[in-house]
Amino acid sequence: MGKPIVALNLFPQFSVNWGENYDSGTNLCRSVFVLDSLLHVMNFHLPIKDLASTTVLFDLQRGNPNCLKESRIIFLSCSPSHWTQTTYQLAHEMCHLVISAEVIPELQWLEESICELSSLYFLPKISKLWKDLDVRLPASDTTLYSSLFEKYALDSRSDITLFNLSLLATHPVESELSSLIADCYQRSKNRYVSLQLLPIFEHFPKTWHAIPYLSKVPDQLSFPDSLAKWIELSPKESRIGLQEMAAVFGASIPLA
Repeated sequence: MGKPIVALNLFPQFSVNWGENYDSGTNLCRSVFVLDSLLHVMNFHLPIKDLASTTVLFDLQRGNPNCLKESRIIFLSCSPSHWTQTTYQLAHEMCHLVISAEVIPELQWLEESICELSSLYFLPKISKLWKDLDVRLPASDTTLYSSLFEKYALDSRSDITLFNLSLLATHPVESELSSLIADCYQRSKNRYVSLQLLPIFEHFPKTWHAIPYLSKVPDQLSFPDSLAKWIELSPKESRIGLQEMAAVFGASIPLA
């Protein structure tokens, strides 16, 4: 039957190439609804509607999902029928996409951690949306699928590596900072960072408005100065959350 390429309903600038592993008919329509649901809940906090045309491509041959910003292609390394894994990967990659330019190497670990946070933050919101809409799509065990998005996010929390975040700004040499900069894809550490930031974003959801500005932070600054610069560049409504984030990393940054 070939590879169907379908535009989403609520976000038609996103075209989805479902690859070789898809079910036709009703299941394909449901998968469109799943992706629309994720982008809908993300759009309350991030400028999803304002993004240019983008292709989401399912490719099981790829080892990991990836976002090519210049080409505007998001690769997902899972089956379209695995809705929880699909939304988890897409929430992460969409977070990369809203940061339109490259983030300096010294802060790419923070970008990865915040994009991991995106998955943990937005999947439970799909569960709430489906429950509010009384979406009655069944899971394989005949229970409602709506609760599985939140469960998937909660289950992923177990894979973490603990370390002292407060040392990153106060004692960078003794901290994990150089390790994070050298390899920003330490997923268990990224996830630990994201879990420490999650309560801040839940309490101050407008902190999400600062995420597109992370790429505007210049290089050759210390980590605390980078955080201060990010606060300066970001919208006013997001600055309290960023200040709280800086405190997690051991930096005390007064608001102007």
